[in-house]
Amino acid sequence: MLLLLTATLLLLAGCAAAATPAAPPTQAPAGPAPALTAAAPAQTATSLPVSPSVQPTGVYTRTAAAGYVDTFFVDPNLDDTTPPVGGRVLVRARLKKNGVRAGAMSIEVSWMQDGELRHCQFLPIYQSGCLIEVRDYPVGVFVPVTVTVRYEDAVFMGYGGFTPE
Repeated sequence: MLLLLTATLLLLAGCAAAATPAAPPTQAPAGPAPALTAAAPAQTATSLPVSPSVQPTGVYTRTAAAGYVDTFFVDPNLDDTTPPVGGRVLVRARLKKNGVRAGAMSIEVSWMQDGELRHCQFLPIYQSGCLIEVRDYPVGVFVPVTVTVRYEDAVFMGYGGFTPE
């Protein structure tokens, strides 16, 4: 069973990592891995699918050794941005690479609750996510949620949140 799960995760990672070069491949320069650069969200908001309830915040570009540019976007994907007090918010954050959802990496969600920084960590497969119970929050006060994704030796961050009503 573990072998089957491992093989499935490797297959998902291989499919998500495939990208079509935008330009003909060039000889890769020797040296360290290319650096990530943050792009202004407004520049790429129309080219990447985004949850309707959140604005794009974590958009990054990286030039691969072969010369093509990969675009990464962290979608916080909260199911309810205005939950009632006593309700719940499901955070199903995802990393999108070149507009396609990437998988098989660890995603961490952080938020403040009861005066403490809370964390939830999950793998983005089978509709998984983090459940935040909306209790002891003042009505009408925004609660920020930070999403941290570690993928291909890089760290990507995105931000969202909810306002209890």
